[in-house]
Amino acid sequence: MPLELPNRTRVLSSTATGLNVIGRNGFRNRVPITSKAGVATAGPVHRGEIVDEMRDYRIVDDVIGAINRQITEDTYSRLFAVVFINGKQFKVTAEDMIAIQAHLPVEIGETISLEKILLVGGTDFSIIGRPLIDKTMVRVLATVVEKTLNYEYRRFLHIQRTRLHRSYFFRDKYMVLRINGIQLLKTIDP
Repeated sequence: MPLELPNRTRVLSSTATGLNVIGRNGFRNRVPITSKAGVATAGPVHRGEIVDEMRDYRIVDDVIGAINRQITEDTYSRLFAVVFINGKQFKVTAEDMIAIQAHLPVEIGETISLEKILLVGGTDFSIIGRPLIDKTMVRVLATVVEKTLNYEYRRFLHIQRTRLHRSYFFRDKYMVLRINGIQLLKTIDP
């Protein structure tokens, strides 16, 4: 007869390290054996520990203080940013070149500021926007390098049981941007 456990499970077999048990859900579980050769309890054991509720707040304040110190002293490493341009996200660093499928009313050589910034980070920290980071906190500058059309592609239209066959050729407008730099302008508010 199988051993009945308090939570209505049956022991199928046992080894030196544990018991193979079928639980209420019908799945086999492995229950470890304690040093007293009994079945280990599933729940946590409460030992009357004193919980410091302010500990988490102190840790958060220390982390924010360390990040603010790096920002004010300008000792952070090479920054990267995730920017949102024309419905797409791009991970960029300084001196990167990105090609976007858009035609903005700017001339070649003009410098633009990318304002929809989702995330900024370095090796020591990351600042994540919910959903965007404030414009006064981070500045990402880019220069328009090239405005061009991409390769020509064909869309073929055919309607069944008719003699309609058409080919339409398209070329999308592209812009190439060079990221000049990523700057953190002010510290984080706790």
